[in-house]
Order: sequence, then structure tokens, then C-alpha cells
Amino acid sequence: MGTWTQDKRIMAINTPLGKDVLLLAGIHGQEYISQPFSFDLELVSENKDISFGDIIGKEVTVTIRSKGSLDNIKDIRYIHGIIARFFQSTKPATKTADNSLFYHYEATLVPYLWLLTQRMNSRIFQKKSVPDIVRKIIEEKQFIKYKFELQGNNLEREYCVQYQETDFNFISRLLEEEGIRYYFKHGDKNATLILSDKIDNPPCPKQETAQFLVDKTEKPETDLIFSVERTGQIIPGKFSLRDFNYELPQKHREADTTGKTHGPGKPEQYEVFEFPGRFSDNNAGKAFAKIKMESHEARAMILEGAGDCRAFTSGYSFELKEAQLKKLDGKYLITLVEHLADSDLFSDKGGSYYVNHFQCIPANTPYRPLQITPKPVMRGPQTAIVVGPGGNKGEEINIDKLGRVKVQFHWDREGKNNDKSSCWIRVAQTWAGNQWGAQFIPRTGHEVVVDFLDGDPDRPLITGSVYHEQNKLPYEGESTKTGIKSKSYQGNKSVTGFNELRFEDKKDKEEFYIHAQKDFKMEVENDQT
Repeated sequence: MGTWTQDKRIMAINTPLGKDVLLLAGIHGQEYISQPFSFDLELVSENKDISFGDIIGKEVTVTIRSKGSLDNIKDIRYIHGIIARFFQSTKPATKTADNSLFYHYEATLVPYLWLLTQRMNSRIFQKKSVPDIVRKIIEEKQFIKYKFELQGNNLEREYCVQYQETDFNFISRLLEEEGIRYYFKHGDKNATLILSDKIDNPPCPKQETAQFLVDKTEKPETDLIFSVERTGQIIPGKFSLRDFNYELPQKHREADTTGKTHGPGKPEQYEVFEFPGRFSDNNAGKAFAKIKMESHEARAMILEGAGDCRAFTSGYSFELKEAQLKKLDGKYLITLVEHLADSDLFSDKGGSYYVNHFQCIPANTPYRPLQITPKPVMRGPQTAIVVGPGGNKGEEINIDKLGRVKVQFHWDREGKNNDKSSCWIRVAQTWAGNQWGAQFIPRTGHEVVVDFLDGDPDRPLITGSVYHEQNKLPYEGESTKTGIKSKSYQGNKSVTGFNELRFEDKKDKEEFYIHAQKDFKMEVENDQT
């Protein structure tokens, strides 16, 4: 190996392979609020056959130096993550003046959080808040270092389903619904995932202020902004939510909030109405409506710019000074940064360049992530098994005052086949009046058909029952018989009695049969003929 080094270069990479085994030649990366960062790295090495097992999934740290800071470690920008992709190029090796041969590689650097995109699951969370759910999922991947910075009141969710959804998509949509953003705090040894709903934004490390380049003929010694452009756009002016709560059916639940819009007329003229609003009470509905409104208001006015402020990091704020339009001076929250850099490794003069493109919003505007992660839609009904306390050996009938039951879904690997396996689920009947109608309650062990209101996995509804090999037809093999046959009940004890109403329609054997296991009572208030 030669003596090539990244010391005194604009950027470098530290890998488990050892110092300067891989040299960083170029970077193209993107950082966003509430998205995992991704950096495509161009790499070279005198080792022509690096083992993929030695680098894929391993932690690395990229360093980018600010102008004039080659000897000042305080001005180094760190980007810490893991290698998700490693590519060995067929590009011919580069031969240097000292006859060293450098082979070309490419890699993609991502946070540990990205690993959640590689995990898909179906499971049920009950009586947990969104931070509780996110905390559980993150801690299943023990490598992820994280910190919550919350000031809002995150309500407990009675029933929340992850269905055929990656862990990443699941927590993304929950965080979006609660108005919680995330970004990363990078160090030379790790990166911390920060989850926050605070209005205040931390200042950008090593770049709390950014100067606008006034004289473009100069060659400044500090990182500057070259250009800025401002964009304003029309956004919705009002969000209205409505929902129906069958436990309080007299009146629909409604909540709304009005914001600001840049269109003509009043904000109410740009209303977004959503049903179902998916909220449990009016206070929660008001909070959800406000979060939706603020997620759009955060994009009503956007500042875009370009420069070489290498410390710019999404999720942090800076103060712009001496912009061409003085009214643009002020504090901004960085929402996006796209980095482009070339180290020009093989130049004797150490030639290199770094530029970035960034987007930001006024720092006093609350930032909420847009609710763009789709929620799974149940494609049709499913079947499940009715369960109760004690599992198969417990109570045969387990209902509440609304005749609801609990079930174990076939896909739920974490359920224990007991009364904790699901929420209470309503059972559709042929009639349902006020203390009149039909009442057929599925019992423990019955297989039932479960549909989902609006295809929402969080809103199951039992629509019927089906037989299977263990629960067989009451008149198996007797196709001309029709009827209803119940089963006597005595807690968790097995009994064999029954009541029955049966019709036999076979020609010349027609029969109408009634059986009472104990008493038969008939009451006629006027006439019986």
C-alpha cells in the first residue's frame, strides 16, 4: 500500500477497514426533515478486492471541513451512519504519478433508522400512545440511538394496528398524524435520532449564521450563501373533521381549525373536509385538525438557496444576513439540504469543491410533517377466532353491554388467544333497534367474518360466522333441513343441552320441530288459531 491519505482534504471517510483503506472521492447526498438521510459516496482504494462482508452494514463516519479549517477540528461536519449498499465498479483503475493503482467503489450511507424499511410486520398495539409505540419499535433495533423532545399531549390510542406494513412506514404515518418531526444529531462516533414536536428549533451546529455573498468576484475564506429565492403558494385555509362514535350516537363528533391562505377570499373558502376523522373526542379532533393545518402552513412560504455552507443540516435553524432583499434577512429552519462535493484526490494542489442546495422556512413557523405515508387498506373481509379470558378453557361467552366480542386474528403472532387479543368488536345483526331486534352472539372458539369500516384495520366489524372442520354444521349431510340450534351454557363447563327450531323440507317428510331443553313457554296476548 502507498502513503495516500485523506488528511488535509476537504472530506474524508473513517471505516472499520482501517485508516485510509478507503478514500472518499465524491459525495452526493440528501437530508430532509422526517426522512432518513442518504449519501451516495464515490470511493477509491488500493485494495482491488474489498470484502463486502467487511463493509456492508458497518458504521462509518464522513467528515466535511469548512473553508480554512483543515487544522481546526471544531469546524468539522460529521455524518455518521451505516453502509446499506456497496458497489465494486468495473471502471479501470486510476494510475497515479507514483504508479499507485486505485480501484473504484461506490457506497450508500444511511442512518440505522433506515433498517426499519427492511422489516415488515402485522401486529396490534392497545392502550399505548404514539411515542410508546415508536419507542417499542425503535428499541427492537438496539443500535438506534434516539431522544424524544415533546411538549404536546400525545393521547393513548385504544387500538392501533400495523398490518403488512414496514416498521418504518408504520412509525412514519403515526408520527405524521401526531405532528412529530425527526432529524439527526451527528457526532464522530454516532448519530442520534431526535423526535420533536417543539416550536423552537436548535441552531445549526457550527453555522448559526450564514452570510450572503455580496461580491461574487471575491474568494471568501468562510462558507457563504450564493443565491436565495422565495416561493409562496396557496394552501388550504381550513380543516374540518367529522366522525361517528357508536358509544355516543346521538351526535356526530366534529372538529375544525382555520389557518391562513395566500389565495383570494377567506380561509374558509379553501376548506378540506375529512370523514372519518379518526378521533375519539372533540379535543383530540381539534388537535388533529390543527396538526393538519400546520403541516400545510409550513409550506406556504419556502426559501430556496445555494451556497457552500457545509454545516447546513436539516432540522436545524440559522440566521440569514445581508441577503439581496433585506426583508429576507432573518432566522430560518432548514428542511432540506442536497450536498455535492468532489475531493479531487489525485490533484497535487488538493483541488476540490463543495456546493449545496437547500430549502428552509421561517423559523417561527411550526413545522409539521405532511401526512403522506399511506395507511394500509384492508382489501376485503377476513376471518378470526372469538376468544375470551382463559383462552380455550375459559368462559364460553365473553361480551360487553353492546354485545361486542374479542377475536384472535390469524396473522397476529403476538396475541395470546385471550381477552387481550383485540379491542371489543361489534357484531352485525339482522335487526338492531332499542331493546328489540335480533341477538346472536358468537361464542369463544367460533370462527367469524371480520370486515373493516372504510378498509381501516383499526375499525373492525364482525359481519357473520362460518363453520370449519371442528365447528361442524348442526345438520351435517342433511341438506333439506333448515333451522336454528343453540347450545346450553354453564360458564366454562361443557354441557350438551340445546334449544332448537327446525324445518324439514324433504318431500312427504315435511316437519316443523321445536325443542326446549327445559321449559317451553308461549305467550299470546289476543288470539291463537
